[in-house]
Amino acid sequence: MKNAAKDAFQQKDMHAAELLYGTAIDLMEATPEAPLFSNRSMVRLNLNKLEEALADANKCLQIDPTYVTAYHRKAQALLR
Repeated sequence: MKNAAKDAFQQKDMHAAELLYGTAIDLMEATPEAPLFSNRSMVRLNLNKLEEALADANKCLQIDPTYVTAYHRKAQALLR
């Protein structure tokens, strides 16, 4: 699922990437991975879904406060 989401993002299919990252997150609910939330945050920034992007960045930081990229995504969402 993660690879399919990455492929969709690389093909600039943001709607599919958002859906696939969401599915991957749902499948890993018991042991969530910070990069999935960071990546979905990036996709949501590209879709101009700023509140959702911010929520994903915050969730990423909740899982792993050392995940630097999530701070960048959070800042992007707040600035926009």
